[in-house]
Amino acid sequence: MDIDVKPNLYVYQGKTDLEQRLSARECELCGDNSPDTQFEIHHVNKVKNLKGKTYWEMVMIAKQRKTLVLCKKCHNEIHKTRG
Repeated sequence: MDIDVKPNLYVYQGKTDLEQRLSARECELCGDNSPDTQFEIHHVNKVKNLKGKTYWEMVMIAKQRKTLVLCKKCHNEIHKTRG
């Protein structure tokens, strides 16, 4: 009895854009790229909901991205000012 074997249709796409941005190890706000810097991802639900009043919002709107790779300091500042 022969068993049908389905072909593997999944093609590995390589690194995602986010992975590439993380591996660049540079803060997308302040440009910090020192070796001991810890990086985090800031995420918003929708770019269209951003007001563009703060620098980080303007950067996200300009890049048309829902995520930013940030150093820990910049990420903490965003959340501190958001309340």
